[in-house]
Amino acid sequence: MFPNASNPELRVLGNLAPRELLQSAHSATLHRVSFDVVDGTVTEIRDRRRESVGSRLDRWSYILHIGDFAGLFGKGVYLVVGLAPTVLALTGAFVWGARVRRRGRERGNLST
Repeated sequence: MFPNASNPELRVLGNLAPRELLQSAHSATLHRVSFDVVDGTVTEIRDRRRESVGSRLDRWSYILHIGDFAGLFGKGVYLVVGLAPTVLALTGAFVWGARVRRRGRERGNLST
């Protein structure tokens, strides 16, 4: 959004720190310098390198939650890990159902 009379602020976003272990494409927005466009004074400086441990842990948990730290490969890993419980449950139910039907046939309880 461009500065105007109702919003006289200009924000410059960027990535100042060296790459961290858990850094996403959205991390660049954490470095910010804001200027008042009327008189040119700096109204805010936000430097990720000086954030508290709690803020850093909060940011890392968000990056891990959305899986946005290892590019497309990381998202593929998240997809496989996320689908694994469903696949295991379905194949487990299939194996269990086959075993129940087989035992039923052996005992003569089911006709197939």
